[in-house]
Amino acid sequence: GVLDPATSSMVSQWFPPNERSTTAAMYTSGNQLASVVGNPVAAFLCSEKDFLGGWPAIFYTTVLVLCVFLLLWMVFASSTPQENRFASQAEKNYISAANTTSGNRKDPSKIPWKAIFTSPVVYSLFANNIAAMMGFSFLQTYLPTYYKDVLLLDLNQNGILSALPFICMIAMKMSSASIADYLKRTGKITPTAMCKICNSVAGFGGAACMAGMAMMDCSTKTYALVLSCLGTGLSGGHATGFVTAMLMIAPRYAGLIGAISMTLSNIMAALMPYIIGAVTPHGTADEWRIVFGIMVVVLVSSAVMFIIWGSAEVQPWALNLNRPQSTIASKGEVNDAFESERSEKTSSWEDRGVEKIRL
Repeated sequence: GVLDPATSSMVSQWFPPNERSTTAAMYTSGNQLASVVGNPVAAFLCSEKDFLGGWPAIFYTTVLVLCVFLLLWMVFASSTPQENRFASQAEKNYISAANTTSGNRKDPSKIPWKAIFTSPVVYSLFANNIAAMMGFSFLQTYLPTYYKDVLLLDLNQNGILSALPFICMIAMKMSSASIADYLKRTGKITPTAMCKICNSVAGFGGAACMAGMAMMDCSTKTYALVLSCLGTGLSGGHATGFVTAMLMIAPRYAGLIGAISMTLSNIMAALMPYIIGAVTPHGTADEWRIVFGIMVVVLVSSAVMFIIWGSAEVQPWALNLNRPQSTIASKGEVNDAFESERSEKTSSWEDRGVEKIRL
C-alpha cells in the first residue's frame, strides 16, 4: 500500500520530466513480471515436496528476495539526489536543474487540499487509474477463468497462455516509453500531447479488443487469444499516459496524489470479484459479454475524461515558488558539465584499458 506513493514521490525527485515515461514503465512493469515469473516459480516450488516442504518454500523465497531488495535499498537509495553519496555533483546539478518545480519534502508550505480536490486534471487521473486497475485485476484474476469457461482451454494451456498478455504489456510499456521520452526530449511533441496519445491508445485500443473478445467463443479460440494479447499489450500505454502525467502535474505532491489514487483504484479492484460473480453466476458466454461490456464502458469513459481534462504540465497550485533559482545553473551549462564529466570518465576507463593491454 505504501510502496506506490513512495515510488511516485521518489521518481518526481530523481528523474527529469523527459525521462519519467521510461521510469514509470520500468517500475510499473514489476506487476507484470510477478505474474509472468512468479506464478511458474511458485508452482515449481510447490511441486518440490523435498525442498523446505513444498509450498512453504514459496514464502521463504519471497522473504529472501525482499531481504535482498531491502539491503540494496538501504545502501544505495536516498530521498533526493543531493543526499546520495553515489551520485556525482554533475549528475546532481543536472537533475536539480531539470526539476526546478519539484520542491522537496522539507518544504514547509501547506498542502493545497482544496485545489487538489477541485482539480479536473486530478479527477481525470483518478478515473484512469481506477479503469486501469479494474482492467488489470480482471486480466490477472479472471482471464484464466474466461479461457476455461468460454474458450474451453485445458489447464496446462491456460497457465502458459495467461502469461502471454502480460509479456505483451511489458513490451508495449518499454517501447512506447522510449519513443515518448525521445519525442519529448527532442521537442517534437509536448508532454501533454504525448500522454494523451498514449493514454488514448491504451483506453480505446483496450476497449476495442474487449469488445472483440465479447464476440468470441470456443470456435474462435485463436482470435480470442490474439485479442487478449493485443488488448493487454495496448493497455501498457497507460504507463506513458496517465501514470506519467501523475508524476508531472504536481511533483511536490506526487506521493500524496498517488496514494489517494491507489486507494480509490484498489477499492474498485476489491469490488471486482463481487461484480463479476454477480454477473457470471453460470459462466456462460452471454454472461461474460456483459462483463466485457462493463469494461468497455469504463475504459472508453476514462480515456475521454483524460482527453478533455488531462494534462502533463505542472499545475499552478503545485508550483514551488520558494525554490531559489539563483543556486541552479542554466540547463545548457548543467548538461555541458554532465556530458563533460561522463566523457572524462569514459576516457579514463579507455586509458586504463590501453595501459592493461600494454602490460
